[in-house]
Amino acid sequence: MKFKAFPLIVKRAKPSLKSPSLLDSAFHYWRMLSTRLNLRRITLGVLAIHFLLPVWVAAQNPGVTLSRTDLSLHEGTTASYTVVLKTAPTATVTISVSASDDVTKCLANSGPSCTRKSGVASVNPTSLTFTTTNWSQAQTVTVTANDENMAGNFKFAKATHSVSGGNYDGVTAPEMLITVVDNDQTGIRYQIGQPGQLQGRSVLNLREGSVGAYYVSLISEPTAATTLTIASQNSLVTVTPLSLSFTASNWNQPKKISVSSTDDNVVDYTPLKVRVTSTFSGAGSNYATQEAYHFTVIVYNVTGREIRYHVGTPGQFRVRYSLGLYEGSSGA
Repeated sequence: MKFKAFPLIVKRAKPSLKSPSLLDSAFHYWRMLSTRLNLRRITLGVLAIHFLLPVWVAAQNPGVTLSRTDLSLHEGTTASYTVVLKTAPTATVTISVSASDDVTKCLANSGPSCTRKSGVASVNPTSLTFTTTNWSQAQTVTVTANDENMAGNFKFAKATHSVSGGNYDGVTAPEMLITVVDNDQTGIRYQIGQPGQLQGRSVLNLREGSVGAYYVSLISEPTAATTLTIASQNSLVTVTPLSLSFTASNWNQPKKISVSSTDDNVVDYTPLKVRVTSTFSGAGSNYATQEAYHFTVIVYNVTGREIRYHVGTPGQFRVRYSLGLYEGSSGA
């Protein structure tokens, strides 16, 4: 007995958009994704406002920029910095530049010139002009460390900038702090020669029994009247005067010290070296505590172990080492 096979047909169900479960899932996914994207955008926006808004606001506010805010230079030299506006002005802006001493920064190791000398630095130019077209172009200010003659280590000044014009009225500009290294020291200067042709020397050569001179001055301006006491360390050499006085007006003017050597009639082929000392004193003088370098006088002996021959008649002798005679004549 034969049976026919009964065909089994299985149909695959097609997904329907109207299926509640599928629509819910898709909507839920889209809403979650959208929420995350919005949160990110919102977060980035908040961060941008927090960090960039102050920069933008500051960029719109008038202000003055210096290329640097401190300078250090040696006395007698120059340095420079630049000045520029931060934003475009509504009208012409003028910046007045002026330098003034800043003694509040002087310390004990700054030296006397820090508080006793004025006009530490000067600036050029003293006025800068910015317009609506050149406001972004930096302008240069040159600072000169003025040279004076009093000893010290450091001096201080500052350059201030007064701003006016347009929307820059009342704007406060930075100050420039200036430190000047002093190039002066305390000391004594010795010279020999003739006035107008003096040469720096601390040694004088003399023949025994002769006279000479040297000149003395200070190398920097004293803070008060200064006395220099002179003393020879050997009685065979005498000096005069024994003291000199220097002030703020004559400190660099050479003063003469006369030197005399005595002939002791002793044969000595070794030159005699004599030290002439100088000692500073003076109430309130920055030299009073300083030690002066000594001056040296070298005396050469002119008395030798030799016989002197004289020709002529008594009272009119002349030193000669030969005698000329005619044939058949005589002499002495």
